[in-house]
Amino acid sequence: MRPTRMLPIVLLALSAALNAQTSAELGAEKWRQDLAVLADQLPKLHKNLFFQQPKAEFDRQVHELDAKLPNLNEGATRAALVRLLASVGNEHTTIDALRGTSVFPLQFAIFPEGTYVTAAGPDHQDAIGRRLVSIDGVPVAHVRARLAPYYAKENAVAELLFVPGLMRNAVVLNAAGITASPANATFQFEDAALALDATKPPVATKGPAGVLARKTADYWYEYKPESKAVYIQYNACRNSKDRSFLDFTNDLVRAVASKPVSTYIVDLRFNGGGDSKIVQPLVKALKAAHRTRVFVLVGRETFSSAFLAAMELRRECRGTLVGEAMGQRPNSYGDIRPLKLPNSGLTAYYCTKYFKLSPKDVPQVEPDVPIPLTAADYFAGKDPVLAYALSAGSPTFLR
Repeated sequence: MRPTRMLPIVLLALSAALNAQTSAELGAEKWRQDLAVLADQLPKLHKNLFFQQPKAEFDRQVHELDAKLPNLNEGATRAALVRLLASVGNEHTTIDALRGTSVFPLQFAIFPEGTYVTAAGPDHQDAIGRRLVSIDGVPVAHVRARLAPYYAKENAVAELLFVPGLMRNAVVLNAAGITASPANATFQFEDAALALDATKPPVATKGPAGVLARKTADYWYEYKPESKAVYIQYNACRNSKDRSFLDFTNDLVRAVASKPVSTYIVDLRFNGGGDSKIVQPLVKALKAAHRTRVFVLVGRETFSSAFLAAMELRRECRGTLVGEAMGQRPNSYGDIRPLKLPNSGLTAYYCTKYFKLSPKDVPQVEPDVPIPLTAADYFAGKDPVLAYALSAGSPTFLR
């Protein structure tokens, strides 16, 4: 499967402010041509576009959007396309219509305690760690509900995976009727409010200390002598420019060959996918590592090829899944290919294979050891998922 870090697609009741304008970049006729290509080609190319939504409903939405295009501006049109593809109900069937659109200088995450700011632009660092109450007066629970049509929902984890990104996108917030303007919004927190313009400044990240601070690298490892553990953070299913994953794995095996190792920890919590074959050298190495335990750290962002990697490590290496449920249905469509639209240059992605990883069609794979991601731990810099694996808790799988 290829990564699906782009956000899904659909159409909704668009605000009067957006309806009053038309697309300055393309014009309605060119957007109509793109929509016609999408509506014609997607059902032909997709493995099973109508596995959940009837063709008649998809066609109805296409015709409704086609009629609205003369009254929609660029942003509203893009949001409508996002909504259209999200209605298919498959998280891999998407369009990159939000690429390049305006965002607010905040990043969010949904925790059991609520929705919090986890990162912010340089001028708004004091917002980090604050709990969101409303956006333009719309309570956060209603915000999350109004954003539901803009992403596919294969399971309950989908909201945790997709909504935080949508909550900062000015185009979608306006299209969903949450904000009055496609460029401005007021974010209300428990003890403060921020009136923001939709810009794209550099975002300074803040989160748990330690290993999570290095999640920007594709993959890296560290030997932890006090636990006799090898920690491997695998963040992208691809070969890095400076070192292939095969070379990385071989280097790792050689480096720890003379060290006492009782546990391997593979962290997939930040891996959104890529090429499913890339992980094979590591699977082979861990299968050969006799009398060691394997823990696989997973979470809401473990998606696509990373999801497949987690399931293979569990099956082939007796890996114990630790963390949150993953953001993907085990039996679902994937292995995506691109469909480029002729006028806008947008790329839609369609599925070519059906993956069946569970004998029962369950919505999600629950970890063997469930450990939730809480705001209290996150902002305190604690990582209970890794702490559990390092302590080599139960269950254990000895070879």
